[in-house]
Amino acid sequence: MLTVTGLTLSRGERVLFRDLSLSLAAGEAVALTGANGAGKTSLLRALAGFLRPDAGTIAFADADPAEARRRHIHWLGHLDGLKGARRAREELTFQAAWLGADAAGIAAAVDVLAL
Repeated sequence: MLTVTGLTLSRGERVLFRDLSLSLAAGEAVALTGANGAGKTSLLRALAGFLRPDAGTIAFADADPAEARRRHIHWLGHLDGLKGARRAREELTFQAAWLGADAAGIAAAVDVLAL
């Protein structure tokens, strides 16, 4: 069993979700849907132990979380988050803004990288 209680997760300055709670029994399946940037992959990464939530708990029935992850969670990521159709400057601008950079920080990065 997986139990998530009061989970809050941010990326940069952006809060993806706040006070998320759910519980899944062994063998139960769930569909995780939402718009790009809603936090679906970030939630999965937190469940797998790759991201530390801002608040809340992730618990596995009768098991230490590290041991449960090692024995029962298998991570299979999707394609890279980088978009090949974007030019380098567009990709940098998108990624920097996603992480909370302001226009001055993005412009400085563009200058340093000579884009």
